[in-house]
Amino acid sequence: MNVLYRAFCRVYQFCFHLALPVLPYRQPQRLANLDEIPALLRRLGEGAKRSFEENYTGEIFAKHVEDVYRDVLKGVSHGTK
Repeated sequence: MNVLYRAFCRVYQFCFHLALPVLPYRQPQRLANLDEIPALLRRLGEGAKRSFEENYTGEIFAKHVEDVYRDVLKGVSHGTK
């Protein structure tokens, strides 16, 4: 089993090595000094907040709950018996 596992690992590493040039990577943003960190965190936080507000509004949640209720009334099971 150990030989098969080692062979699998080597094949996996080889395939990943071949795929590395095609994978999308971004260039890291270099900070000049530590004073830039709060502004960067603020900017990233605003983007995360905006994304959360767009994807998880009360209307979307209510729609999903209503869909589940409709399915229950139709007799569709949602993971329970």
